[in-house]
Amino acid sequence: MKKTTPFPAWIDYDYNTIDIRQLKIKANTFWHIVRVNQKIEYLDVVQTPLHFGGYRTWLICRCCKKSVVQLFVDADNGIFCRHCLRLRYESCNESKLHRDCRAARKIRARLDWPADYGFFQSSRPKGMHQTTFNRLKAIHYQRSKQAVMMLNRAGWL
Repeated sequence: MKKTTPFPAWIDYDYNTIDIRQLKIKANTFWHIVRVNQKIEYLDVVQTPLHFGGYRTWLICRCCKKSVVQLFVDADNGIFCRHCLRLRYESCNESKLHRDCRAARKIRARLDWPADYGFFQSSRPKGMHQTTFNRLKAIHYQRSKQAVMMLNRAGWL
């Protein structure tokens, strides 16, 4: 039985999350206890072996039985994965303008440039190859130019 929500879950709806990276789970554990809104819940846990030793721990969604890293507590205090709740990543709902701005911002951070778009610094970070620097600089110029053109068309600049 699949849980469906009567509304798109990504619109102004806040979920509490249970993340496997935040839980202290020991090896060979098959379930974990969490407290959700004054109720004690048992979460199924599975561990898969890695190629070079060790293991990766996953939570199991009660609804679809998928192995996931994060579970979400919905308004009815049910615990589901993002697939069952039809949640989307924030980047899936971004416009072209926001995608271009985010890409340029990431490249500026990688090049150790300040976040201000008006300031263009052309110095290469120490340890970065010149070809990598030139490639990132060209991508940054292209993405920034597209974002500025869209802002101009919208009358914001």
